[in-house]
Amino acid sequence: MKRFLAVLFVGALTLGPGSATALSGDCNNDGQVDQADLDALMDSLNATGDNAALTNCDYNQDGVIGADDLGAHLQGQS
Repeated sequence: MKRFLAVLFVGALTLGPGSATALSGDCNNDGQVDQADLDALMDSLNATGDNAALTNCDYNQDGVIGADDLGAHLQGQS
């Protein structure tokens, strides 16, 4: 898990806004992972990942935005 978070952090530093690559946790696709993404994730709990924006918040890629994804998002923000 620590390795995943380290890779996520390095990716966030190198990608930045305007990057063509999706940033894990960037639910609103604005190039940043911030409070707006947490709000979007909370609004999307138990929604399917069919919405392209939601796929950035489906941390375990099971097709559903759930409590486990919320936990992963919060853990990545601390």
